[in-house]
Amino acid sequence: MRPLAMLPWESARLIWFVGNSVLLGVCLGQLGRWINASWKRIVVTISVCFMIPAFYDTLLLGQINIILLALLLLHFRSLEQAQTARSRILSGMILGITAGIKIFPVFFAIPLMLRRQWAACVGVCLGGIATLGIGMIGSGTTATTIQFVQDILLGLEGTNIADQSVWDVMGRLFEPHTFTYAYQSATNKVTVTLQPLIDAGWVGTLIGTMIFLLIIGVTIRTRVQQRSYTNTQSIWLDGSMSIILVMLFLPVVHDHYLSLLLIPGFTMIRYGADWVWSKPQYLMIGGLILGALILQRYWRVLLNIYPSPLVLAWGFLATSLLWGMYLYWQRNGPITESQK
Repeated sequence: MRPLAMLPWESARLIWFVGNSVLLGVCLGQLGRWINASWKRIVVTISVCFMIPAFYDTLLLGQINIILLALLLLHFRSLEQAQTARSRILSGMILGITAGIKIFPVFFAIPLMLRRQWAACVGVCLGGIATLGIGMIGSGTTATTIQFVQDILLGLEGTNIADQSVWDVMGRLFEPHTFTYAYQSATNKVTVTLQPLIDAGWVGTLIGTMIFLLIIGVTIRTRVQQRSYTNTQSIWLDGSMSIILVMLFLPVVHDHYLSLLLIPGFTMIRYGADWVWSKPQYLMIGGLILGALILQRYWRVLLNIYPSPLVLAWGFLATSLLWGMYLYWQRNGPITESQK
């Protein structure tokens, strides 16, 4: 990032936007090849994704989620093809580099530990340590490193109005909050006080904990009871579920992180396309998920019309629906490679 920081603002912004756009196109093109999609469908998918808020905001705001998406895809793909301990270490290092950029991908190493892929776990540690070391050396000062760890890596600067984890959503529903945010322009600041459904923070904590225990319990039980997967299937299915769970439960989940849900979506198409397309109700659920993600983009407009914490939960709703659909498919649908 330092070379970009030395350029004029507009030049750096243009380079970053174009670079991220090209990288997104490459990621979608590669995903399309993995599910044997035609180039026409790939082009349409790329066009649609550029209009989906999680991607649009990532590109517009200069976020790094497209880089994280590319690294995660590279990790899953390289792990799928790894045949030796060395190649598994290299695959794990890719995930470690991703976690060194943004801490939450470290949770995606849990499936590696459950499958006892210790070489890949070693790679995760090596990649993370190397990335943090290079960052500390390049930052120049200790203060910069501390600020990076607190505000960027760990996201400890405080709860964002658009955070979409169960804890943030339940906190807004059951505790009063006052937020200040930019509306229509960076200089037009709007302050809003949201009244909770019930002013009882402990209720939100209790409900959030119950949701957490329920989802984790059902997920583990389903995974234990499932038939055995091939190594390739396990990499993508377990990896995709870990992404969904992180989006649901990580304390600081900004709404633009939801762009990573592209991986579970493509995994369902890769291994369950025939089953999903044959059931209209699942297409309707998919439409609801997409609609909720779009509404999440316009929370500022909705909040000005109806100042309620309910309009700040669209991303959480979309992720919850995806979890339910994904789990039901794993329990009842065929897990087969798409041939279309």
